[in-house]
Amino acid sequence: MAVPTQIRIAELDYDQILTNLVAFMRTDPAFADYDFAGSGLRLLSRVLAYVVFYQNYYLAAGINEAFLDTAQLRSSVVSHARMLGYDAHGTQGARYYADTTLELDDTSASSVTLPRQTLFVLAADPTLTFYTVADTEFTQNANSLAQYTATGVELVEGSPVDYQFTVDLTDPTQRFVIPNANIDYSTISVIVQSGASNTTFLAASDLITIANTDPVFFVQEAYDGFPELKFGNDVVGAALESDDVIYASFLISRGTEGNSVRGPFTVTSNIANFTQGYTAAVDANTVLSMGGTDSESLDDVRLIAPLVYQTQNRCVTTDDYKAIILEAYGDQIAAINVFGGEQGDPNDPANRPLYGRVFVALKPAIGLHFTSTFRKNVEDLVLKPRAIVGTIPQVIDPDYVFMNVKTSVKYDPRLTTLTRTELETAVEDAILTYTRNNVELFDNVFYYSKFTTVIDAADPSVVSSVTQIDLEKRIYPVLGEANQFVVKFNCELRVPNRTAQQTITEGSIVPANQSAILLVIDHPFTYMNDAGETQEQCFLYEWAGIIHVAFRNEDGEIEIFKTHIGTFDATTGLVMFDNFAPTAIDGALDVRVRVLPVQNDFSPHLNQLFTIDDDGVSVQILNVLTATPSEQTTFFTGGILF
Repeated sequence: MAVPTQIRIAELDYDQILTNLVAFMRTDPAFADYDFAGSGLRLLSRVLAYVVFYQNYYLAAGINEAFLDTAQLRSSVVSHARMLGYDAHGTQGARYYADTTLELDDTSASSVTLPRQTLFVLAADPTLTFYTVADTEFTQNANSLAQYTATGVELVEGSPVDYQFTVDLTDPTQRFVIPNANIDYSTISVIVQSGASNTTFLAASDLITIANTDPVFFVQEAYDGFPELKFGNDVVGAALESDDVIYASFLISRGTEGNSVRGPFTVTSNIANFTQGYTAAVDANTVLSMGGTDSESLDDVRLIAPLVYQTQNRCVTTDDYKAIILEAYGDQIAAINVFGGEQGDPNDPANRPLYGRVFVALKPAIGLHFTSTFRKNVEDLVLKPRAIVGTIPQVIDPDYVFMNVKTSVKYDPRLTTLTRTELETAVEDAILTYTRNNVELFDNVFYYSKFTTVIDAADPSVVSSVTQIDLEKRIYPVLGEANQFVVKFNCELRVPNRTAQQTITEGSIVPANQSAILLVIDHPFTYMNDAGETQEQCFLYEWAGIIHVAFRNEDGEIEIFKTHIGTFDATTGLVMFDNFAPTAIDGALDVRVRVLPVQNDFSPHLNQLFTIDDDGVSVQILNVLTATPSEQTTFFTGGILF
């Protein structure tokens, strides 16, 4: 074999470096018969190999840290992102918007102001504290003068902390780093004491509009996730002087732990004549607290920073809108879709084209809807300042289509150690996990075959499954008033085979399982007909494209109570309510319209989004060794059968 005359330098492993070094020295005739294994030169060779190995490592690490995609240190990733115009935001506290009442002994004032950082204590968990983020004005209640009320008071989860610095311009290494990685940057407020005067500094927003005397500060992540305060230089923003004292106050947040809180809260305040304060009673429709996030992961920073750079801080394309919103609220958003108003349907009276509009549909990471305050903040603070002239951005909720899943699973007990209950839980978890990852996205098509494959793969003991999916829309009528609704399924709907013709009038007895709208027994409503009669436990019934109100009479028959409250178009999947006026809904706020699709592949359109509720999954577990056909048939009984 040829003897190498040059040392090989491509190796990075220590042992291979040493081997190459020894092989190179052996090519020298002076070392032809030298015993490298037991000589002093062996020790020198190892030291040299170690030096080369360390140099290789630090050189490779240094080069990796020089690029956003390969950097491993958080400080390096954050620094590269900042050069692209993206600042990592750190931990964020959950937000809650509460209707709040204060009671005062003195009723002479027509309004009172609740100061910033007023404590709101959660009744169910006193350790979880929320604070107001700004001074809030409360207006006297005309019907109860001792009470002062305000709606939509913004509360942020966290604990208030103060920190201060003394400016020393003679120290070129001085940095204003607050040593805590759980600070909510948006809650930082700064007051600078210069001599005998105090000046409030505001967080900088638009660099272009900042004058040389404006008291502003900048926040950016330094090292270990700690926020660093930076100030102006008398060119962009006012500069500080030596011996100025910086007072910073902020909230230290628990991140995601503050999410999903519904109240109520009690208010602790030291305003004059204050006796007590509390937030409104909650119900099932009260919006949960949301927006609490932990510090961004390195992968999140790597993803969003290039997108932000591409937008150049302006909203022109749909990707620009997405990147700008994700930069500001990315951890709070589970799905986003942007489309122009020109994409409306000219033939759809409820969805005409609206030229000059840009619609942004947002699904929150927690819950189904963002609050109106959050949507307005996105419009006014994020989108409108960056939108091009002539366009009006509008943030809207998703148009949810709920899928109800009934699946009958046969399993072989000899192939699993799970009990029937545990196997049922495993199937439910597989369905909900697949939904979160593959269905609850605006641009994802739901494929029935892939969905059923997930069920069959839930456990090795599953040998077969039969799955039925129905679709559901939820409408929220104003009780006692005539309501109009346009319900879109955007797919062809299944209609039963009706052999008999029947004229429907009030009091008509109609056959069961012949309505294209399935019977929903858990949301019955009370209705009043034209004769002024009231009937409880009502539900929707469709016949020949017309929607009626029906109930079960004393004989268990389905009887029509009120006719012609809407129309049903099975071909287009369009359901319209013209005059729907329930007077009460049992135990709920919504009435549910449930149908069966002709095909089980669904493609969302515009702001339409398919989802599955936790309580929308029904699983039947059958032992393949003992199951009978009637068990499966009984499970699927109800509505239209396949």
